[in-house]
Amino acid sequence: MSSRAVRRGSPSRLPLLSLVLLTIGFLGLGLAEAWSDSPTRDEPVYVAAGLVGVLHHDVTFNDEHPPLPKVLAVLPVLLTHPVIPPTGRWSGYNEQSFDARFIAAQLPAGTLRRVTFASRLVPLAESIGVAFVLFALGSELCGPAAGAFAGALWLASPFVLGIGHLDGVDIPFTLATTLSAWALVRWLRLRRTRGLVWVGLALAAVAGSQISGLLIVASSLAVIVGFQWRSGIRRALASAGLAGLVALVGLWASYVVLAPSVLWQSPSVLPRPYLDGAAYLASQDTVGAAGYVAGIAYTGGRWRF
Repeated sequence: MSSRAVRRGSPSRLPLLSLVLLTIGFLGLGLAEAWSDSPTRDEPVYVAAGLVGVLHHDVTFNDEHPPLPKVLAVLPVLLTHPVIPPTGRWSGYNEQSFDARFIAAQLPAGTLRRVTFASRLVPLAESIGVAFVLFALGSELCGPAAGAFAGALWLASPFVLGIGHLDGVDIPFTLATTLSAWALVRWLRLRRTRGLVWVGLALAAVAGSQISGLLIVASSLAVIVGFQWRSGIRRALASAGLAGLVALVGLWASYVVLAPSVLWQSPSVLPRPYLDGAAYLASQDTVGAAGYVAGIAYTGGRWRF
């Protein structure tokens, strides 16, 4: 390669290099916070739910959140050999009391810090993954500099660092959402069948991370129909149908791999634990309480919020 070619290619690598350097700093801070911070209220529940899904093939515990993010986050935890308190049927156990029992079981064994730290490694990696997906999405739309700027804004946010090193559902959902946006943008540019498959897989991750992800699935399929409408209604519906079918199969797969019994438990379009989780959220999130929507305070319960 000539020196002129090297000089010509170097500027295009500078945005990515700057993002990598920022990522190293973010990772260092995140690891330090993950080691030093005590468990939050929800983390023991998510860890327990992930362990139950992997070890007992039960996806009904904490079913208001799909099992995929919790199972991925718990994989490093298996290496720490956590203590799981004995209990009966997981789906009927009270989460609020079990998380206290789970923490109490780790204290005599001296595993609480290791379990908590290990459960935060995958979410921390997912936080970094969001930055690079934003880089890819921004590069697709406006060039590498814009992509690096988007990724840098994400990593430089104190809020992102605050929740990015915790075992939760927000970061996996964000990663899946940005992946679906990137996949959709690429399909809009190339309009290939293979691109629809990637969109469907990304939408499966969205729906498998949060039940509210179904809204993103629906809006993405609507975008596909809208952009294919000029090519004929049949082609538009077929394209959206392919992406939707891949998303549905992917969502089912995230449950069946862990608990094959969901296939014959109250057969429906969506996995039964997924529907039960949605029903739980619909009942709990409509309880009157103080809240904020778009900066406006209100008291009450609105399922659509």
